[in-house]
Amino acid sequence: VKVDANNLTFAVRNIFKRKAAKADILKFNSASKTRVEVWNLNQEFIKSVNAFGKRIQGLRRLGVAISNAALFKFDWSTSPETIVESSLQCNHLSTALLTLYLLPVLGKTSRELKQPTRLTATSPEVALCTPFKE
Repeated sequence: VKVDANNLTFAVRNIFKRKAAKADILKFNSASKTRVEVWNLNQEFIKSVNAFGKRIQGLRRLGVAISNAALFKFDWSTSPETIVESSLQCNHLSTALLTLYLLPVLGKTSRELKQPTRLTATSPEVALCTPFKE
């Protein structure tokens, strides 16, 4: 938003926090003309990743994608949809699936603009070390 991108689309796991997240970004960048959209994405569920991926494929351009989903549960749990351990599903398998949706759009954008695009996936383990005041 600070660099006045045309669009900023980001995803949140908790759909109820969408409006608050958008308002928080715009509060500190009120003069920006960037269109901010907040989409739902819960990487613990394949259906959510597929729905998000299909929306991504509908974008005209995508210059930068940053994947930083992280899930860590102290108790053993599985994704209700896949019956795979929850953190493995969210942090690794769904990140890989999401990447498969992102790469064609990033590649198309790069070819059209004749400049590189960026895809970054952060390590889920870093989330354990990152202090957030929430």
